[in-house]
Amino acid sequence: MNLLNLPLHTLLSLSLRLLVLLCLSSKLLAEGMPVVDVDGFQGRMLMKSYLRQITDVPIGSGPQEVLPRFKQELMSDQLAAEGNYTSSHADAWFALRLTNQGSARQDLIFEVPIPYLQSLQFYITRGDQVLNHYQVGSDYPVSNKPIKSRNIQIPFSVDAGAEVTLLIQNQRSMQGLLASYVTLWDAEAFADSSDVDESF
Repeated sequence: MNLLNLPLHTLLSLSLRLLVLLCLSSKLLAEGMPVVDVDGFQGRMLMKSYLRQITDVPIGSGPQEVLPRFKQELMSDQLAAEGNYTSSHADAWFALRLTNQGSARQDLIFEVPIPYLQSLQFYITRGDQVLNHYQVGSDYPVSNKPIKSRNIQIPFSVDAGAEVTLLIQNQRSMQGLLASYVTLWDAEAFADSSDVDESF
């Protein structure tokens, strides 16, 4: 079939439909895994709209099993069914993707302002590499916390031109609170207003 032989109104109709499909597909792509550009970031920002839960992670998985699922974007912005702390539910895994398109390193703090969460694992990753790992929560010694505070606060940096992914493993409890209140700080603003407690 030669498209040039079609009537003008048919060509216009087909063009309009194609344009709508292209817009919808680009919207779907844009709504995939959102990225936080931390270039010049100041102050603090809630991360709820950027956090995604990695879906159907088998029980007992670690970051090396979870990262391929992240790369395949097997994620949801909806929380999976929540169990209690002693249930046989798999842990919940969350991902936060950050990039720095600037020319200077950005020092950041990731804060979970819920001091009574029992078990959280944080993996700072770049590509397939785990750069740092923190195991915190009320199940672990206070000395595990990298910052002395009642809240859970994780320091990390994003180099100029780099991208990192923060993976969070949470025993499937209080996910709604975790996802709603996690906060990103730039290190300077955090230092000016933090509740760091040297006696804690």
